[in-house]
Amino acid sequence: MAQRRNRRSGVEDRWTKTVRDSNRNLQTVPSATNGKGLRWRARYVDEDGQERAKGFRTKADAQRWLNGVISAQETGSYVDPKLGKVTFSSFYKEWSTRQVWVSSTRHVMDQTARSVTFGDIDLADLRPSQIEAWIKAMQDAELEPTTIRTRYTNARTVIRAAVRDRIMARDVASQIKLPRTR
Repeated sequence: MAQRRNRRSGVEDRWTKTVRDSNRNLQTVPSATNGKGLRWRARYVDEDGQERAKGFRTKADAQRWLNGVISAQETGSYVDPKLGKVTFSSFYKEWSTRQVWVSSTRHVMDQTARSVTFGDIDLADLRPSQIEAWIKAMQDAELEPTTIRTRYTNARTVIRAAVRDRIMARDVASQIKLPRTR
C-alpha cells in the first residue's frame, strides 16, 4: 500500500532563513535566493499527495491564494490546475467515447461540439459570458430557438460531466438566458 502524504500547507519567505548562532540563539539571515525571484512561496499538498507551489510578491497575496485553495479542498470544489488545462473539445472527444448513444444522438452531440465557439478554451478558463456569446452567435445565424436550446442543453451536458470528473469547479452554463420559443 502506497503511503499518502499529509495534507499540509504554508507560506514561506524565500529570501531569509532562521539559523542558530554560536550561543544557540535564533537569528534571521539572508538565504541563497535573497533578492532573486518572487519572495513568498505558498505551498500545499493536493488530494493526490503531490506538492504544489506558487510564488508571490507579498505575503498577503500568497496567504490569500493559499486560503482559497484550502477552502476549495475542504468544500470539495478543488480542481487540479493541470486537469483544468483540458479544452472543451478534447474533453468532449474523450468523454463521448464512453457514452452509450444511438447514432442519431451521437450525430447531434458531435454537431453541437463542432458548433461551440469555446472549443479551444481551457475548461478552467471557461466563463458564462463565452457561452452567452455562442448563443448570441447562433441567434445571429438565425437558428431556431428550439435548435439553440437543444445545442445549449447538449453543451451543458458535457460541462456537467467535466464538473463531475472534477475538471471544472462549477457549472458555468447554469442560469444562461436562452431565446424565447414562439
